[in-house]
Amino acid sequence: MIVARHEIWGSIMRFPMVMFSLGLVGDACAATINVTTTDDTIAADGQCSLREAITAANLDSAFNGCTAGNGVDSIILAAAEYRFDIAGANEDANASGDLDVRSSLSIVGPGADVARIRGDREDRVFDLGPPGAGQTI
Repeated sequence: MIVARHEIWGSIMRFPMVMFSLGLVGDACAATINVTTTDDTIAADGQCSLREAITAANLDSAFNGCTAGNGVDSIILAAAEYRFDIAGANEDANASGDLDVRSSLSIVGPGADVARIRGDREDRVFDLGPPGAGQTI
């Protein structure tokens, strides 16, 4: 069977449009999540804490005051000190203690001299996983 080039090209061009209209192509846009408070909180208060930003990135959805997208999200820190106040250990849902990172993300700050993350010394600062998930701090 002989197929004209314009028929093949037309089929190639229509395929992405059909996939998009059927909702089969997800939003591949990663989000930039700005941390707006230094408080270690999980609250529907319109603020985005570092813990909430990591949860939003882990879930690939909005969480409290934080937005999120698919892919490698970037969490942006301001020049400040971020302390952990929610005590706890040995849980992996990012609800207490260390920050449980379960997705590909980057945490970006203005530099080690002006942005600091301090743990409570009862647990580690970050619990990274699964292996190969692609975290950058």
